[in-house]
Amino acid sequence: MSSTRYSARVPGLRQHGRHHLMQKLHFRELYGETRQTRSRPRQRLFYQLPHRLAFSLAQVAPKSALAAGHVFLGFTKCGQFVLSYTHSCDTDDHTLQMIHRYRLHWWVFVPYAPLRKVAEVMLFGDQDLQESLYENIFISLCQWPRDLSKILVYGCSMIEGNDGGSSQTRTCYITITAVPSLDNCSACYQVATSYEEDVFTTR
Repeated sequence: MSSTRYSARVPGLRQHGRHHLMQKLHFRELYGETRQTRSRPRQRLFYQLPHRLAFSLAQVAPKSALAAGHVFLGFTKCGQFVLSYTHSCDTDDHTLQMIHRYRLHWWVFVPYAPLRKVAEVMLFGDQDLQESLYENIFISLCQWPRDLSKILVYGCSMIEGNDGGSSQTRTCYITITAVPSLDNCSACYQVATSYEEDVFTTR
């Protein structure tokens, strides 16, 4: 009886009900996932997100960025950066066609503080996207499982085939870019902070 009562107090040995956060972290440290054995169902780390860990985009993103039409893609895998992209269009002087350009923006995320922009990258190799390709373009990103030094951004567009049938042609663009360092040299930091917020968001 005494051994049974003792084992019930050991973290992670509860047979029924939900485990608390420390037990789940203990399981993940030992077994690589938040459950004690493979026969038991997986458990979410949080069943309900604590209010102290929930941040409204309208509260942390600069108002100028929201007004400029930034599309926020989410966090990087390390959780230090928030990514967004912007779209701009112009008319080609020679062909008079509308061309579209995309820029990726890096924002440093610190809990309870406004986002701070640290870098931006022209997407798709400064490739001008024709007007027909912009209609249904989809932009997303991914990262390598064990390499957090770079990310891959891809954009795909669906346009109807030229034969008038139901076939579709998928045109894709890819950019692989390095993750900006948070330990920039003093000169890089001065350049990054010399721009006003509205200049960053409307270029």
